[in-house]
Amino acid sequence: MLKKTEHKRRRVSEIYFVLYLAALIMLLPGKNEKKGDSPLDQIIAVFQQSFSLLPEKNTLLCRMYTDTKGMKIIECDSSNVLLITGNVKDVSLECSVEDQDRHEVIKVDNSIGQTFGLQYDSIKKLVFFYWHPPESLFETTNSSRSYLVTIRAFARPDIGDNSTMNKIIEGVGSVLRTEAKFSISILAEGLGNEEQTKIVQMPAETTYSKVTVVSPLPNIQNPEDQNRKGQSSVQEFSLLPINSKLSNLSFQPWSNKIVITGITNLNDYEKKPSIRIGSISDGTAEISEIKTDALIVKGYAPKNSSMKVIVTAQRKIDNKELSAEFVVTSQEAKKPIYPLYMYPGLTYQFKSGLPFMREVRSLLKNGNSVLLSSPNGSDFDFTPEQSDIGQTLTFERQYNGATYGQLFTINIVPYPVPEIIKESKANGYALIEIKTMGINNGKLNRSKLLVIDGSNSNCIGPQELFGNIKQDEKKLIRVQQFKFMPKDPSKPMKITVKAIDDFGKSSPNKTIMIDPDN
Repeated sequence: MLKKTEHKRRRVSEIYFVLYLAALIMLLPGKNEKKGDSPLDQIIAVFQQSFSLLPEKNTLLCRMYTDTKGMKIIECDSSNVLLITGNVKDVSLECSVEDQDRHEVIKVDNSIGQTFGLQYDSIKKLVFFYWHPPESLFETTNSSRSYLVTIRAFARPDIGDNSTMNKIIEGVGSVLRTEAKFSISILAEGLGNEEQTKIVQMPAETTYSKVTVVSPLPNIQNPEDQNRKGQSSVQEFSLLPINSKLSNLSFQPWSNKIVITGITNLNDYEKKPSIRIGSISDGTAEISEIKTDALIVKGYAPKNSSMKVIVTAQRKIDNKELSAEFVVTSQEAKKPIYPLYMYPGLTYQFKSGLPFMREVRSLLKNGNSVLLSSPNGSDFDFTPEQSDIGQTLTFERQYNGATYGQLFTINIVPYPVPEIIKESKANGYALIEIKTMGINNGKLNRSKLLVIDGSNSNCIGPQELFGNIKQDEKKLIRVQQFKFMPKDPSKPMKITVKAIDDFGKSSPNKTIMIDPDN
């Protein structure tokens, strides 16, 4: 270990010595020296090449459901992490967000209540960007939004303890600059939203940070800069929940993550972080894991209400105590709506009865095969085919990937047999109405009325009254009307009939009598 340490120190010293000699030599005036291409600029260019700001994600996506009551969050990517590379110091940041729909630019200043925020960890050289959807979105509909986030970083070359080189570079007053861009896309889905989904695609060249040298910046503030002035170099202490609002089913498990900055090891905590529920609730909350950069919290949602969860942590070095809070809301599941059986060609609606949330899914399955899958517990329709007759389907509701409640079975059955639904007599004749259901070769099923007994008696008919046909295309129902009358109105008429449809199915027999004496 000792040899490796000495070798590392000697190598760093050699690099600084070479840079120092190079600086002295290049400061000598040349005959053909060009303005803007001084030896010092060439030294700074070495640091310039390595200074960059690299975002973890190029797009933050937020999906929201819109209906007549406003908007609800389905899922939301609320944070991004950017890495600062290169040998630099005195880092300062600027952040602006452009609303590309309203053509407005918002300057991020971390003020209370602002939609966007920025934090910098100087030890890990990480920039944390976080945001939440504007409150105005929850009161409107049809409001997809697109934002372009630009983060600029300013710094000075870090050449270690070489005071001479420091004086040379600081004397010129040049500052390195880099910037990174990424997008935020809010997608409105659901009732009444007919506008096309808009996702901002970043140009290929902005995937990498651009590096330039700019004029000196006034009042560059950074913990390292404060340390040189004899002030505290303690990093800003903060607690930030990843999700400010969680939606769950009653008594189902929930979890959240509290991002922490200003803690480098577990001994930096003055005491064990605590968690409590803000008011009386039948829900639960606990801290399941304590890390240097985060707290993992979990619990069970209340029955049908909201509960405020408050997490508190205290830092040992300055006794600073902070609290972060978020809300866990819950909704009870309703009784599902589904058909007890289905006929081919008819469209049936399935309603899960579960609240609209991303953890919820409803499925219609045939054995292990999924016929339909509806995310977020949305309603869906299903139309079986003739080939499905005799099969048994399963309607399943899921929460967090597991079956929720019981499974519901639905049989796909053949069309019912024709039915003689009405018989009437008036003015010496009889009328019979037959209801037939189904579809055959793309046409509504229909029936014939056959006289099976009494055809040679005192009877004329049956005569179909085509002008009296009633049809319901959605329910696949046809109602036909047939007329019978006696040959000799002074004599009684007695016949037995039945209806036979296009599939060869027949109704029960029906006896019809007309007695002139009654």
